[in-house]
Amino acid sequence: MIAQIHHINWIYSITWLCLLLLEPLGLLQAQDLPNPSTNIQTIAAGSYVIPLDEQKQLTSYSYPMSSGDSIIVINYEALNLKAYGLAHELLEKGVYVKWIIRSGKNKDEADFTANAYQVFPTTTAPSDLSFYSSAFVIDLNNNQYNISCNPTYNDTPPEIDDIITEFGNEVAVYKLSNDEQLDVRYELKEAPRISILNDGYDTWPHKQILELAAIPYQDISNEEFLNSSQCNTFVSQPHIDIELVNETYANTVASFVSNGGNFLAQCVGLLAFENTGFYQSTNGFVNIGGGVDGNNYTFLHNDLAIMQFQGNLPPNIYGTTGSYGLEASSTWRANSYPTVIVGNDPQANEVLVSGADINGSDIGGNMFYLGGHEYSTTLITTSNAEPQIIQAQRTYLNAAFIPGNVAYTCTGPDVCICLGESVSLGCANLSDNIAYSWSPADGLSCTNCPNPIASPTTTTTYTMTANSNSCGSSNITVTVNKILPEIENVVVNCVPDGTGYTVSFDLIDGNEASYLVLGNEGTISGNQFVSNPINNGQTYEFTATDVYNCGNTITGTFDCSDCPHAILNGDAAFCNDGINTAELNLTITGSPPWEIVYAIDYIAQAPIITNTSPHTIYTTTVGTYTLLSVSNSFCTGTTTGTAEVTAANPTFGGSASNRNICKNEDAFRLNSLLTAGVDTNGIWTPPLANQNNLFDPSQDTTNSYTYTLSAEAPCPDIVLNFDITVLENVDASINPVPVICKGDGPYSLAATDVGGVWAGNGIVDANAGIFDAALVTDGVHTVSYEIAGLCGDIDYVDIHVKTVPEVALVADMDACLGKAVSMEAYVKGSSFEWHDGDTEREQLTTINDGIYWIQAHNECGVARDSLVINFKNCLGCQLVLPTSFSPNKDGYNDSFRSILSCDVVSYELQIFNRWGANIFTSNAPHITWDGTYKGKEAEVGVYVYMLRFQYVDEDGVISELEQHKGHVTIIR
Repeated sequence: MIAQIHHINWIYSITWLCLLLLEPLGLLQAQDLPNPSTNIQTIAAGSYVIPLDEQKQLTSYSYPMSSGDSIIVINYEALNLKAYGLAHELLEKGVYVKWIIRSGKNKDEADFTANAYQVFPTTTAPSDLSFYSSAFVIDLNNNQYNISCNPTYNDTPPEIDDIITEFGNEVAVYKLSNDEQLDVRYELKEAPRISILNDGYDTWPHKQILELAAIPYQDISNEEFLNSSQCNTFVSQPHIDIELVNETYANTVASFVSNGGNFLAQCVGLLAFENTGFYQSTNGFVNIGGGVDGNNYTFLHNDLAIMQFQGNLPPNIYGTTGSYGLEASSTWRANSYPTVIVGNDPQANEVLVSGADINGSDIGGNMFYLGGHEYSTTLITTSNAEPQIIQAQRTYLNAAFIPGNVAYTCTGPDVCICLGESVSLGCANLSDNIAYSWSPADGLSCTNCPNPIASPTTTTTYTMTANSNSCGSSNITVTVNKILPEIENVVVNCVPDGTGYTVSFDLIDGNEASYLVLGNEGTISGNQFVSNPINNGQTYEFTATDVYNCGNTITGTFDCSDCPHAILNGDAAFCNDGINTAELNLTITGSPPWEIVYAIDYIAQAPIITNTSPHTIYTTTVGTYTLLSVSNSFCTGTTTGTAEVTAANPTFGGSASNRNICKNEDAFRLNSLLTAGVDTNGIWTPPLANQNNLFDPSQDTTNSYTYTLSAEAPCPDIVLNFDITVLENVDASINPVPVICKGDGPYSLAATDVGGVWAGNGIVDANAGIFDAALVTDGVHTVSYEIAGLCGDIDYVDIHVKTVPEVALVADMDACLGKAVSMEAYVKGSSFEWHDGDTEREQLTTINDGIYWIQAHNECGVARDSLVINFKNCLGCQLVLPTSFSPNKDGYNDSFRSILSCDVVSYELQIFNRWGANIFTSNAPHITWDGTYKGKEAEVGVYVYMLRFQYVDEDGVISELEQHKGHVTIIR
């Protein structure tokens, strides 16, 4: 066959108008309220999926945290928030994104399951995967038109790959292997425009979320919000004092939400706005408290957008308003709903997250409240809380991505039209209250309206500007196509008797509504043309055109011979296990290649092209198989035969589940290793010591076991292999520990079995069990010893730490005849005993000469102090100097001082250390030594004092210079 294609000119004077209306931004579910309806759409194979569940989007975080005077870093794994940032970046670059949320799902249930494979940042093989906590999808069909609508361009959008690669940030992206039916909650066509109000304080929690997600935002004051709220789709208030929410501010927020903006207030800010505007309640909220014990959260309405996160919220939530509830006389409004409550009563009056749709059936207009304030590890320190912080932050990002209906400049995506067509510009639902201007004016129905009709004759880029605000401008390019209709897929078929042939082909490009084929007779249906039969050897000529463009012509001739014949023989069966197939054999005569069309239960299947006879059809579909046609390049031939394909269902075998068991555990039955629902009538090998599949770890040993279950042919038998490992038990019992004294140095702990880890105050080597009493205070310290593992053990011991006792005996005056002397004892951390055996009194008074002493003792040693009392005539000036003091700031005997019974006229006290250095000097009795030298504590030990003074006697005469030298001891 020889086919020739020519271009010819055809001019038509048919007037035709095509009006293309843009969809509202993201408008599928106009309101974000409980019980959303489903919106099932066909998502094309090859479409991109940005998963939002932790299994596929897990990343590592390093989080700085204050700890006393230092900064430590907490490392943990959680969902990569930059998945939201990638969706934002795609929307900014004009790529539409569909937000998939399955209506009616419960907490942590999958939104959909599909065969898919990862393409960024690494690649994987296709497999069946479940996607949780929603997903962003770039529908390939949905975006082909918007990205490359001119038919002369490539049908694929490679710029999506470029955007993902340039964004980076380790965001996981998948592709669908097949067309899928998915529940689309929102079609996102513009990136959210986000502002954070900074007239409160502590705005960083919201900023941190957006920065972690790599999403741009504006930091604005309430005054700026009053003037530019129409520029935002989403505004958040992290914190604000209630008295700052005046009537003007409240009215601005109410107007913003009522006109389609979305607003989130957090912590005490939610009380400020609710108790002013009553968005969610009839009479306001009350503050439940600054902290929330989240061990018993209940999650409601888990199919709403704001609730798309996986797992629990942090167990402890802090802030001025950790949770909130209804005032006693208040009730929830009909358009409001709590989504996270404390407890399990849906009517409970302690709420953490709630929402409301304020503006009726219009898009946007949501008011969200979020309890707590700083979702960070600096305040939330409960075990495993770090990944749950990401889940709390996701409520904020989910609220931000819900579409809003605000009056910023929005032109919609670039479009293509044919010459003579028209298109509506501008996004749907733009406000009529904003003054817009369009330029240039060529082909526009108006230049100062939100949605002009454009009818350009050449490709034109239009600019839209909002004149009444600072929201900037946007562009849209309208491409005017003048593409020729093309002829594709030309097929020549012989008629069954071989005396003639038919010609068929497809038409593409041009104006499909006005396709026309001239030449030999035939029928056109849509873009497909089939000719009437043409005699062998007769030339054909067909011309394709439309009302606007030039056409194309094909010519040729054909002669049919050697028509094929196909025979289908024999029935077949297969095992319905996803692995085995049935085989049907075809015998074909005539010249190859052959195109074979067959039906299953009278439903035609895709054609088979083959050069081989016999040819095998591999199938896993049960039914009656019938040949419909066989053809080659010459003609359509004849067929004979039918076949029945049946299937046997495989026996459910589940999966192997190995078991590790401790030697002292109870026996268990091997059947418990089988997956639930597996037939338990199979055979176990090798046999066990006991009957009835009872594995006893005290008798049976580590081994591999096989479970065999017979199946119906042609399905194979089920054979499962299990490994059972018997582990030895360990004993972590700690050896007895005596009282440990401060000065004894490190102590080595011991236990029955080795290999464990020691923990607790004073442990300096967790593996060797070294305890250092110098690192802990006096008292009892509990230390643990744990041997990890399935058969591990743990024990605890209380260690008593004590110091050498301290004792000091001080008299309050010199021993003067006729006057009693009082002695006072100072004892620390021990039992004590006086020279006379008394163990209870703390003070002793005497008028007798003698040696008086007191001693203290405990397990760490004995300390003793004594005084020699000599009563004498005390005429003149009497001096008392202590022999020791304890400057430990306990209020007893804390300084070294002299006691004089007279008035001095000159005074000098000097202290010398053991090297003879003068370390303290006093010129008055009231100036005492506190036991320091150069601002630091002096060492414990003996020091020399030198005292010189003169006094005035009873007759008013100045005495001779008296000198006293002695020793004083520092005790700590």
